[in-house]
Amino acid sequence: MSQDDDSSIDGRLVRPFSMRRGRTSSRRTELNMSTLIWTVRGDSPSGELSPEQEQILELCRRRHHSRQGVHNVGQPGVGIAEVAALLDIPMAVTKVLVSELIDRELLMFSQPATGTEQDLALMKKVWEGLHALRG
Repeated sequence: MSQDDDSSIDGRLVRPFSMRRGRTSSRRTELNMSTLIWTVRGDSPSGELSPEQEQILELCRRRHHSRQGVHNVGQPGVGIAEVAALLDIPMAVTKVLVSELIDRELLMFSQPATGTEQDLALMKKVWEGLHALRG
């Protein structure tokens, strides 16, 4: 295992396998680095989550809830890659931890929309129309 696969928590070396407690993803939907996540509710089961999962939930809460605990509807979710980077957790570990939080119904997720050929054709027509208006 390379040094890149390790994480440091409080100055101690922690293997990603240990952070996941040996778990692998149980989700049928594949989470990728651009998957957006957000909290479902303000509370979390105390003592049942790993410290990393608590950090993930807190990050989502801070990002998407106002001081009164009301969901800020206009704000997008937090990307899995952003969570991994901000919390300094390897991507594979982050996906497993997030997957478990989704399975426990503590997080919701959505996959970013993917463009189709029809979308590209429509955008090209709009661009051509705007360009024609400009003269």
